[in-house]
Amino acid sequence: MKHWKKVVVTGFGLLAVVLAGCSSYKDNTIAPAPLKIFKPKVAVLEHWQAQVGEGSGTAAKAVLSFGDEGYWQYQAAENWHLNVTQAGQSLYAVDYNGLVKSFNLAGQTNWHVNLKQLLTASPVAGPEYVYVVTAEGTVFALNKKTGQIQWQKPLGSLVIAAPAAAKGVVVIHTKPGAVIALRAVDGRQLWRYDLLLNPSMTMERSSVPVIAGQQVVIGSDNGQVVALDRQTGDLLWQYQVAVPSGASEVAQIVDVDVTPVVKDGTVYVSSVKNRTIAVSLQSGRMLWKHKVGSFSGLAVSQNKVIVTANNGALWALDRQTGKAVWVDSNLLGRGPTAPAIVGHYVVVGDYKGFVHWFSLKTGQLVGRMSVGARAIVGQPVVDGSIVYVMDASGRLVAVRGSKVEEL
Repeated sequence: MKHWKKVVVTGFGLLAVVLAGCSSYKDNTIAPAPLKIFKPKVAVLEHWQAQVGEGSGTAAKAVLSFGDEGYWQYQAAENWHLNVTQAGQSLYAVDYNGLVKSFNLAGQTNWHVNLKQLLTASPVAGPEYVYVVTAEGTVFALNKKTGQIQWQKPLGSLVIAAPAAAKGVVVIHTKPGAVIALRAVDGRQLWRYDLLLNPSMTMERSSVPVIAGQQVVIGSDNGQVVALDRQTGDLLWQYQVAVPSGASEVAQIVDVDVTPVVKDGTVYVSSVKNRTIAVSLQSGRMLWKHKVGSFSGLAVSQNKVIVTANNGALWALDRQTGKAVWVDSNLLGRGPTAPAIVGHYVVVGDYKGFVHWFSLKTGQLVGRMSVGARAIVGQPVVDGSIVYVMDASGRLVAVRGSKVEEL
């Protein structure tokens, strides 16, 4: 008989699922891949760096398992949720103690305010306000120019995913599984939709909602991607990305915790249960599926879907068919972030503070830079040719990759 327990990593980090008392269960632990020596084709240079309080926390080991095929573990950041966000000519970032800071694109501080409350989710910027949600579910709206609090709204539930803000609404996904829409100007609740959840065990992560036209698209802990009406909260469609299987509790984990990507009328999303799919935004009809899972995230280019797989491999899937184009294993076990696409390149960070550049066309590793010894905590943020990354210590770094000229 298998025995399981849940362990919450200190510092309000990832919910680690730990196998206990079963020596016969197959150990697929992945040792972090050593850094490959290569001749760079892209020179990655730092433009500037700034500090955002105490950041997200320290480094920790996360453990995860799928089915009865065994369990594996990897290195990751203790808190993955406190990333930087950009809006126009400003950047916004927070630390877990409640500090909120605004920077210009040269790294100079515009303003800062301390909410003195635990923060476990990244901020998001709307047309007028920056929205920050505390761990206990209080939403703060701050003036984008001054940082002054405009309104606050207590929701009374744990929130670990960044909100979404567009078209006059702010949408929050609580960990118990509620999707709540507030009016952006004053915080008045517009609607609430309760996802029908009954998972025996989940990751301590939540999908970030995406506002796409008249729809709000979101992943759930029961393995679904759901589309709601932006104005009313009514269910428009839902699709079961993955289903529980296997005898153990951990084998029942099917979370869709990644941020859905919506492009040209198609929704791209991954479940931790080894499934990435494309579905129609209009109808929820599945267009294709591929057997690769992710809890880190994905990015979409004109013709490819780039997925950071659970084991750290990078997959490029054909955007039209879902078939694999290339797979790179340089970052196995290194807890890479969700990918970002910068021109002809794919950029990811890892658990040791390295930022890696890959060819979008071939998957070849072409550039690398260390921004510090701490884990990169979220998907790199792209502004033209500049890439912004944050590490677990609160270091915010702007970097740029330039093609190395052949001599």
